[in-house]
Amino acid sequence: MKLEEGLVVFAGTINPYSPKRLILSHDVAGWLEEQIESNEDQRG
Repeated sequence: MKLEEGLVVFAGTINPYSPKRLILSHDVAGWLEEQIESNEDQRG
C-alpha cells in the first residue's frame, strides 16, 4: 500500500457525495475503517 511505503496520499469524496471531504494521509486509515463499518451496517 502506498501509505505504508511512506508516500503522501490523499483521499476524498467525489460527486454526488456531500459533504465533500479531503482526507489527509495521516487520517486515511481511520477514514477507511469508517467506510468499511458503514458498508457493513448497510448490508446487515
